[in-house]
Amino acid sequence: MNTSLTTLIGSTKNATNRLPKAVWALFVGLCFFVTGLLSVQAQTVLVDPAGAGGFNLGTDFASNGWTVANSANNPWILGQANSTAPFGGYSAYISTDGSTPGYLNTAAASNFFWRDVVVPAGQERINVSFNWLSGGESTTSFFDCWQVFFVPATTTPVGAIVSPGSGLTLVPSSLTGGIFVGGGNLQSAAVQTFSGAAYLPAGSYRLVFHWKNDGSGGTTPGASFDNISVSSQAAATFTSVATGNWSDPTTWGGSVPSIADNAIVASGHTVTINAAGQGIQNLTVSGTLTYGATPTEFQAKDLTVWGLPAQLAGGVVNVFAGTTAKTLRVSGNIVNHGRVNTLASSTANGTLNLNGTAPQTVSGTGVWGGTVSAVGTTNE
Repeated sequence: MNTSLTTLIGSTKNATNRLPKAVWALFVGLCFFVTGLLSVQAQTVLVDPAGAGGFNLGTDFASNGWTVANSANNPWILGQANSTAPFGGYSAYISTDGSTPGYLNTAAASNFFWRDVVVPAGQERINVSFNWLSGGESTTSFFDCWQVFFVPATTTPVGAIVSPGSGLTLVPSSLTGGIFVGGGNLQSAAVQTFSGAAYLPAGSYRLVFHWKNDGSGGTTPGASFDNISVSSQAAATFTSVATGNWSDPTTWGGSVPSIADNAIVASGHTVTINAAGQGIQNLTVSGTLTYGATPTEFQAKDLTVWGLPAQLAGGVVNVFAGTTAKTLRVSGNIVNHGRVNTLASSTANGTLNLNGTAPQTVSGTGVWGGTVSAVGTTNE
């Protein structure tokens, strides 16, 4: 967690003048100790890898608190065939013989296992991690792969003998309201570790693991999972400490914000969106947020831009990379007191897309475009 002492207690320079250095150093150290302690205490375990997430409470899914929705093809089972650490004891995997990992790549399937979790109020950042192995087909189209979703507690997955389609982030039609957490394939030589986060408002959800294959080729085995861990905590706020890429820990002082966190691009810093799938909850820009060449879009819940628009100084969001147009998606509200620049070129403007539910508001005294009088492309 990247926390500014200036934000909490005022100017560090003034505070240093009032306190002896030794006392100030002790105070700062105590603040970080207490902050870390509170962060640990604020976490709630929703799925314990030493319990239900380790599949060693019984010999079937039900004994471990999971529900299965298998079709006739390539079903999920619990078995002990995976013994490479950190796999151990029982694990969940796709099997055709009821014993060993494997899938019939000529028989299409879409199969699920899931369990219910309750997200406490004030702990909307959901941390998900697990160990996995998997064969599959294509790391570009992802015809055969595993996926993990959160869905509303009212959504019940249904297994099928047809594939829902290609694509890593594709949400199957049976998973109404599905939120993609992660996916993968073609990593069966060594145990892999997934670690990610999602943003979920307080309430009841289902954590769903999905295997899909399209029945026309692919490399066995199917997916295997073990040591599933899910916890909730309050979203952290990360403040940039230097100019750099969004995914670079040094930009944020040691760790990178997840899509479930909040971020502040501080004055004087330029932070570059440099990979697909990056996003944030509440984004405040006092410096410059811009795009690298590769990613085509960025997602934020709420956006606040601070600055002095009359001088085109202060907070700037450039929705382009050079002359290449990009998309900024905002699902909440925008307050623009700085500049949101969608003018990539005279023929290729970036796009601001308000993709939330009504009402969404756009306010502030800032400007839109490269100059005070220019106007970019806004899609509502």
